Amino acid sequence: MRTKRSFALSVVDSDSFLSLPRSARLLYYDLGMRADDRGFIPSPRRLLRSIDAPEKDLKVLLKAGYVYQFPSGVVVIMDWPVHNSVRRDRFVETTCQTELAQLEWQPGRRYHVVQSGYNMSPSATPVARTDRPPAGTQPDTHRDSSVWLNDTMNGSTNGSVANTRVEPFGSPVCQTTGKSVSLLDDKPNGIPSNNHKGVVADTQAQLNDRYHITHLVELLAGFGITKEHVNQLIKLPHIRSSTEIQLQNAYDYAQKHAKTNATAYLDKILRNPQFFDSVEEKRVIDRK
Repeated sequence: MRTKRSFALSVVDSDSFLSLPRSARLLYYDLGMRADDRGFIPSPRRLLRSIDAPEKDLKVLLKAGYVYQFPSGVVVIMDWPVHNSVRRDRFVETTCQTELAQLEWQPGRRYHVVQSGYNMSPSATPVARTDRPPAGTQPDTHRDSSVWLNDTMNGSTNGSVANTRVEPFGSPVCQTTGKSVSLLDDKPNGIPSNNHKGVVADTQAQLNDRYHITHLVELLAGFGITKEHVNQLIKLPHIRSSTEIQLQNAYDYAQKHAKTNATAYLDKILRNPQFFDSVEEKRVIDRK
C-alpha cells in the first residue's frame, strides 16, 4: 500500500467542503492518509481514538456524503477515485471485498453505493439494476498502468444500470421524459419485451451524460473560469468527454506554467483538444 496520497482540488476546494467545520475537514485528510488503495478504512473508530478526534466529525462527513459507512462499520471515501490513481505494479487490493462489491464507479469519478439492487448514491435517484456482473470480477492487470482505468471489478457503471425511478405499483418512470416505460409490451407471463434493454440503455446514457455535464460545469466554475467561458467550453466535444482527473491536471499545469494570468492560460489549454492527447502538453500549447 502506498504511503503517499493526493487530494483533488475540485473536491477539497469546493464551497460544500469548505463549509464543513475545520475539525471535520482535518478528519477527512486523516482518513485519506490512512485509507487503503481503494479508499477503505476498516477500523474508523480506532483511528478516531488514535488521533483524539470526536465521533461527531465523522458524522458530519457521513451526512455531507464525503464518506460512507457500511453496516459492518467499514468507512469508504466516496471521492477516492477522483483523488488517487495507483499504478498496478504498486497496487494492493483491499481486504474489504464484501463492501467493495456494493460499490460502482467510473474512472475518475466518485463511488456510487449499491444495496439490495438499488443505487443509493446521494447524487442520483434509486435505480433498478438489470445486468450486474458477478462480484469479484478482476480487472486485466496488463491493460493499463493505472488500476482505475478500464477497471471492471463489480462492473463500471457504463450501461450497467437501468436508470429508472421505481414506483410502488405499475411501470417504472423514465427520469428524462417523465413517461412510464413499459418493459412487458403485452407479452404473457411477465416476460420482458425484446426492446426493453434498448430503452433502458438509452435512458441511462442520457442521465449519465446530464449528470456528467453538470458536474463538469461546477468543476470549471470552481477553477475561476467565467460563466460565459464555461458555457463556451462545455460545448466542445473533447471537454464533454473529459474526466475530472484530466481537467484537474490541466488546472495544475496552468497554475505551474502560467507566466501571468493562470485562469486565461487554463482557458487556452482547455480549448485545445490536443492537450488531452499529447504526452508533451507544453510543447503542444506553445505551438498555438
